[in-house]
Amino acid sequence: MHIKRRGLRAMLYRSKWVAKKTRGNTHGFSEQTFVGSLPINAVSVPEPLKVRLSPAELDFVEKQILLPARLSEEQARRVAAARHRDPMWRLEDAQRLLEQVAALSHESSVPAARLRTLKEALAGIQVHPRPAHAADQPTDPLRDAVSSLEAAAKAVAGGRYGKAKPGSSRRSQVYENWQAIVKHVEGGTAGSESLLRALQAMGWVKSRG
Repeated sequence: MHIKRRGLRAMLYRSKWVAKKTRGNTHGFSEQTFVGSLPINAVSVPEPLKVRLSPAELDFVEKQILLPARLSEEQARRVAAARHRDPMWRLEDAQRLLEQVAALSHESSVPAARLRTLKEALAGIQVHPRPAHAADQPTDPLRDAVSSLEAAAKAVAGGRYGKAKPGSSRRSQVYENWQAIVKHVEGGTAGSESLLRALQAMGWVKSRG
């Protein structure tokens, strides 16, 4: 079985080898049979499609489509939950809006009572100053990128995406992701936003030639 991506759907096909002369054919050829489709972000197989798939094919769909979709969905939930708990972006939005209010108040003044409610809201914010001995530990995007690539390599070697079928790898999402990584690192269509060109522009990496 292999997958062809059509827009937002994954099309599932079975491949069967037709030997030479079995149908009056002079050469052997691969015959593809469409089995069904499902959304590329599906986390389960629809029942009408499920009954048409063998256990091995269900396992293939699980590894290639369902599991990546579940991981992506879980990551999105974690990001949304972290944003929901994070007060800082709200403070940044509040500061931006208050700066606009300050500029506009020269032409249209704000009632003093309204400012008192804002001061009360500010007084309710819990401030947690860091101990004097606790030095800031800034994140390192390059170190994070290295860690992510190391984790990805281990996942691939551990069978996370299974083994590619001959001739199908360049049509897979795995290959598309790899091409995107190469473009971002080495340049290509990523243009001036690529990591390589950014490092070259800042003098950390020498330009070739």
